[in-house]
Formats: sequence, C-alpha cells, structure tokens
Amino acid sequence: MPAPSDPRISSVARASRSEWTGAAEGDPSASATQLPGWADAIADATGWRDASRTYVFTDGRRVVLPLVARARGLVLGSWPSSWTLGGPVADGGVRPAERDAVVAAIARERIVGARLLLPGAVPAPVGTRMTAQPRLVHALSLAGGYETVSAERYDKQVRKYVRRSAAEGVTVREGTGDAQLDVFEALYAASVIRWARDRGQPAFVRALLRPVEFHRRQLRAVRRHLGDRMSVRTAWLDGTPVSAMVSLRHGTRVTAWLAATDIAAAGRSRPQHLLHDVLIRDACDTGATVVDLGESDPGSGVAQWKEQLGAEPVTATELRIDRVPVQRAVTAARSVVNRRSGSRSG
Repeated sequence: MPAPSDPRISSVARASRSEWTGAAEGDPSASATQLPGWADAIADATGWRDASRTYVFTDGRRVVLPLVARARGLVLGSWPSSWTLGGPVADGGVRPAERDAVVAAIARERIVGARLLLPGAVPAPVGTRMTAQPRLVHALSLAGGYETVSAERYDKQVRKYVRRSAAEGVTVREGTGDAQLDVFEALYAASVIRWARDRGQPAFVRALLRPVEFHRRQLRAVRRHLGDRMSVRTAWLDGTPVSAMVSLRHGTRVTAWLAATDIAAAGRSRPQHLLHDVLIRDACDTGATVVDLGESDPGSGVAQWKEQLGAEPVTATELRIDRVPVQRAVTAARSVVNRRSGSRSG
C-alpha cells in the first residue's frame, strides 16, 4: 500500500467491506455503481481485483475510494471502461478538497495506468502524468413527484409519445430472471450492429469491441452481486419484445444504465418512451430523488433525448494515466459504444 503523499492524508489502508458499505450508505450522492457488489461484479466478469482504499484525513474524516486493479496493481480503475461512474464515498458526502487529495494521491503512485470516471469537474493534479477530460452525463430530478416531473419537465413530445405507446398496446414487464436478460441481450446485439453501421465503423473495430459477449458476462455478474438492486424492464408489442432497459438502485438514486430498442419492430409505437416513463413513475413512487441517465456525446441525439425527459446536463471527469496509445484507442472505441448503449431513445 502506498504511503500517504498529501499532507491532509494521514494514512491509507485497504478498505474493509463494512467500512465501505457504511460510507456508501451514509453518502447521499452514492449510487449502486459505488457499492462493494459493483467491484465484485467487475472482478467476476473481467478478472480485475478489488483494490479499494480508505483514506484517513488529519481531521479524522475517512473517505473510501472504490477501486479495482490488474497487472499486479500497476493499472487501477474506478472504474474500467464499460463500468460507468466510480469515485469516492464518505459519510455525509465527499468534500471537493478530499476528492482532489485522493485523486492526487493516485496520480503520484508508481503505476503504469489508471482510469477514474468521477462525478463533477475534477482537475488533473499539477505536476503529474494524469490528464483530465470532461464527460457529459445527465441527471433527472424527481422533486415534486411524478405528476410534477411528467407535467413540467417532460418535453411535450415525450408526453405525446408516452400516450401513443400506451395507445398502440405496448406493455411493460419487469424482472431479473434469465428470460428478461435474454430479451435485453437479443435487442442489444441487434442494436450494436445498427450503431456500428450508423457510425461507419469498420468490421475490425466491431470485432475488437466484442460488446455483445462482454455485456452478457457483465449483466449476469451484476445480477449475482447486486441482486434486486438491478432491474430489467422490457417493452412488448403484439407479443414481441421491442425495447429493454437495465436500471440500478441504491438509496434514493436510480441509475438508468443500459437500453436497447428494435427500431424496425417498434414501428411508430415509441416503446422506449413508455419504458422511461414507467421507470420514472416507479422511482417517484418508491421515494427516489434522482434518476441518473448516464453518459452521452455532447450535441448527440442521445443527449437531446435525455434533455427532452427533463434531465439536466452535468459534468463528469475522466482522469487517466495511460502510456499505451493502442489501449487508448481501444478504450475510446469502447466508450463510444457504451455511450450509445446507455439510457437512450433508440
């Protein structure tokens, strides 16, 4: 374990599961992707290992950084590509100065690579090899409840398409069994081919990404380790699955994680609108305060769709130490597919 290198940090130790869980439970901004079970799912699906740490500050405050490692601890992630937002948690929430001190401590370690995707605008520590790249995420406030959200935050087109979807006979089912996961995976596989074709990606890039096989392992690992914190909603039209969404829940925060739609089979029924509406209604009814809608490319149709739902753009930051240009290219390509497969309109 590296020695503390920031004067505000008095010690660093491996995070115990009990302390990590307590920090996440006491952090009002924590999401399901910052829980111990998320690290376990990453290890299960990818072979990375848990390397999470507790940073103790001179004022007695304790901050847990969820972290995984590979290559004998020389490459660190919170999280690796395809595993969405990570970042530190602490009872009462992490203060910006604490977050920056933890990032600086990682940046000064003798490692060959790191990727941290953190909420907020986070500067790269001065005098280190770490770089910072802003990322766009969206979050929908549920303040006022479902009636307020649907009447005041939804764009009028969203309300129109929610009504149309119901009128066309689209129905929504929810569960986490193999049947639900199989439906999502089939829709996702078809969507990946369409997204790659739409972006003009050459065949070797599509083969390199292998997103369908990866998501199959990923989904089943998350189900094993998060249990009922994960939910799969599927939309059906005339007995055929036409859209699906995977969401996560921790405390009052819901994450709309992955989604896919069979545009041809859906026709004009707009099932993705109804799926999001059902998710948002359920979140409001069960006391959630925020729905996180994930990453998007600025100015893209996906970003516009999220804003039509009433979500506000929020800055996140990808911090990297990466000496291998090929790995950067692979990671960038994977990130494109990940942003396309997040909560989206098609």
